[in-house]
Amino acid sequence: MKLTLWLALVLPLLGACGGGSDPPTPVPFQTLQLQALPAFAAGTYDLRTQSDWSSAWASAPQTFPGDLDPTAIKPVPSVDFQNNSVVGVSLGVGIRCYIPEIVEVSFRPGELLVKYRSGEPSGPTTLACLHNWPLTTFATVPKFQGTVTFTRVSS
Repeated sequence: MKLTLWLALVLPLLGACGGGSDPPTPVPFQTLQLQALPAFAAGTYDLRTQSDWSSAWASAPQTFPGDLDPTAIKPVPSVDFQNNSVVGVSLGVGIRCYIPEIVEVSFRPGELLVKYRSGEPSGPTTLACLHNWPLTTFATVPKFQGTVTFTRVSS
């Protein structure tokens, strides 16, 4: 009897705290196809304004050890920040086979969830990609309010 009463009181509270919340809603995203990237520091990126985007781009060294084309101009790509934000993941510089890939973006109230994958540090490689490259990916997502949570998933 006491357990039944306790459950009757606690279960509604759990639901209000997200214990019974609906699954996240998928969000459309578009990977930015970039031909020349600077060497972004390892980490995750949540860029909501042109100023954020330009600052992140400018802070990344424009060349890196093993750069196959160190004289290539790496201009800041154009993004419509009126309607979009940019999310990204960098693993630093390493073997090109390990470039991360954003595979899913979803939203739950107050939080954007970004899932990505990479074969780094010990996944398969080929001779074609055994050279250094910025291990970075960015995607545009619809403008949102709240936090961003990045989760690495298995390949």
